[in-house]
Amino acid sequence: MLVFGVAFTVFALSPVITNYDSLPAFPTAVSIVNRRTLSLNAYAHVHALATFYGVGRGGVRHGTSGPLLTLFPWGVALFAVPAVVFLDIAHLFGGPSADAVVAANGHVERLAQLWSGSLVTALSCAALAVLAYRRLHGAPATRRRLAVGCALVFAFGTSAWSTLSRALWEQGPSLLMLALGLVALDRLFPAEGRGEPRSARGAALVAGAALMAAVAVRPTDGIALVAAGGLLLWRRRRELPALISGVLVVAVPWLAVTYFYYGSLLQGYDSAGRLSLRSTFPEALATNLVSPARGLLVFSPVVLVAGAGLVVAWRRRRLGSLEVMSCAAAPTYLVGTSLTREWYAGASYGPRFMVETLPFLFVLSLPFVDWLRGWHAAKPASRRRAYRVAVPVLAVLVLVSVALNGEGAVVFASACWNGSSQSFKSIERQPSRVWSWSDPQFDYGYRALATDGSEALYACPARL
Repeated sequence: MLVFGVAFTVFALSPVITNYDSLPAFPTAVSIVNRRTLSLNAYAHVHALATFYGVGRGGVRHGTSGPLLTLFPWGVALFAVPAVVFLDIAHLFGGPSADAVVAANGHVERLAQLWSGSLVTALSCAALAVLAYRRLHGAPATRRRLAVGCALVFAFGTSAWSTLSRALWEQGPSLLMLALGLVALDRLFPAEGRGEPRSARGAALVAGAALMAAVAVRPTDGIALVAAGGLLLWRRRRELPALISGVLVVAVPWLAVTYFYYGSLLQGYDSAGRLSLRSTFPEALATNLVSPARGLLVFSPVVLVAGAGLVVAWRRRRLGSLEVMSCAAAPTYLVGTSLTREWYAGASYGPRFMVETLPFLFVLSLPFVDWLRGWHAAKPASRRRAYRVAVPVLAVLVLVSVALNGEGAVVFASACWNGSSQSFKSIERQPSRVWSWSDPQFDYGYRALATDGSEALYACPARL
């Protein structure tokens, strides 16, 4: 509750809103709640929505005469339902209706996107706090403090703050479902010394449902689902039917609704044809890791702790099933996202395409936290030199990560680096800009503050 409260408060109060790909999510949620349909026909008169690149007429059965629908995964809209319900209740007391908010296409709708994204992302951080508490060692009070600390570093030192909480990007619900799936899998594969598996079939059922829901909102999460299935096939075959049942609980209604509205079992966005081996693949791999605009290790260097955690777990022979799954999933996500045509991640801030690796890197970082805990409890004179070096290095990694992701959430100018679609220097027209070290994105907002002052907090810089 502490992690959720702190994360949600900071996320919701951070001013930057990046309502780009997420634009159709809230109107679709209004249609679901108030009209029980995915159709956006009621908003055909809203020019910004009807002409949006992520909205179209569609479906195989209907063709161009079909309903107006979101072209992004429609399941994302379900996570905006709480905001719609809140507006409907507020409307009873004189507030604007949800329909009026969509028609106005103004600040209230952007706030609904912001708070929906903040809610989902804060819940993800809370779920990871629970996971950390279960997998760390030591006294309960110590584990609780460490779990809160780890989750807050995750919340403010990664794209959770700078991207996912800024609007209802599909990666936000994806992160939440992956986190819940890992919490459920922890019941089946607890850390060494943390007891025997509990509620095995129920945990497998929940894991299957959560990971299938992740696939429904972000197709690349099929990687996590396959990894979980392989893990159960390897270690706990008896619970595999429960995992499959959980998958079907989500997959059957999702596929049925998709077929009804889109005329096929999958939306075009889910097509495997969107992934292919291109000449840009090597560059995309490097971009996702170390470029000054999209590099995970640049914007969140604290994730290097996962590598240290892997070494610690290996040397202590505590490389459990969940760690093995994470070792397989994280690089597979890197390869999968590097196969996309939009390998430069479009108009976003930082490593948006690498978000799905974060919960798995979080799992791998926990053995390192345990290692630090053990040496911190020792007498100062007996502490290893490695510990004395690791603590200040970790502090620097955390501070840099928080500073760069805070920039993306607080300084509006940081998003302006991408340029408008009409700009000659637009990232869409010049993807090679992701490698510009003379004009990097990671400090663009701070440079704007230095030249434009406080105007950079809410407007694009004039002289950069």
